[in-house]
Amino acid sequence: MNNLYYVFGDLLNLASKQFKTPNGTTIGLRSAVEFLNIPIQCDFHNAFNDAFYTTEIFKKLYSPDIDPITYNKECYFKRIVAPKKKVDTEGLLNQFEKMYNREMTDDEKSIIKLSYIMGKTNQFLI
Repeated sequence: MNNLYYVFGDLLNLASKQFKTPNGTTIGLRSAVEFLNIPIQCDFHNAFNDAFYTTEIFKKLYSPDIDPITYNKECYFKRIVAPKKKVDTEGLLNQFEKMYNREMTDDEKSIIKLSYIMGKTNQFLI
C-alpha cells in the first residue's frame, strides 16, 4: 500500500477550462451540473449523490485526450504535528486566588475553566 500511485482526473478543473472560467478559479459541482444541464435529482454534499453527479459530468466531458494525473502520496510532505500542550489548571486557579487574595468557590472555579476554554476556541474574537 505504501507505493501505491493513484491515477485521477481533476474533473471540476476540466469543467472550469471548458466553461472558460477566469484563471485560478474552479467551478463547484453544482455549477458544473447546472452548466451541463444535468437534471438535479438529489441533494449535493452527500458522498453517494456527489459521486453520481461526478459520473454524469464525466460522461458529458469525456474525451480520449484527457490526461490523467498520477498522484504519489510519498511526494507530499507529511504535516508535522506539534505536541499537545496541557494547561496547568491548578496553576491557573491558584493565580486567580492569589490575585483576589481569597480561595475560589467551586462555582467560580467552574466559570474560570469554562472561560478559559471559550477563549481558547476563539469564540469571542471580534
